[in-house]
Amino acid sequence: MSPPNLHATLVLVDGRGVLIRGASGAGKSSLAVSLLRRAEAAGHHARLVADDQVLLDVRGEAVFGRAPPAIAGLIEIRGVGLLRQPFAGEARVDLVVDLFAREALERLPEPSSVPIAGVSVRRIHLPERDPAFGADVLLTVLAQQLDEAETD
Repeated sequence: MSPPNLHATLVLVDGRGVLIRGASGAGKSSLAVSLLRRAEAAGHHARLVADDQVLLDVRGEAVFGRAPPAIAGLIEIRGVGLLRQPFAGEARVDLVVDLFAREALERLPEPSSVPIAGVSVRRIHLPERDPAFGADVLLTVLAQQLDEAETD
């Protein structure tokens, strides 16, 4: 049986996998590129894992993602084409980002999670087609998660 294939983008920042979902043209790949560049500029280790298709694998209480071999290390940017990026072979999915139209976002949403291949993963919502803002928010959220993990 082949692994589930999700239409999404997965990046790895300091060992934490960020799965980006949204409609076609919502800016998943643009957000990923912006997050990768901003994370690297801030001294974080950041790698693309998969763009457009993420193959999922559940191991115990965690879900992992990887790229299909034919597109490993490639990211598609609308209007530019395919770009080759340094990539990681896989990442555990630690955070899900769902992209929505800005007017559809709640101002102060309750914390939420979403099942990915049957595993509950923390989820946040960000505005679509705003990669710079989204990358800044994601770096802040990831830093907060690391701080919380260190104090536990």
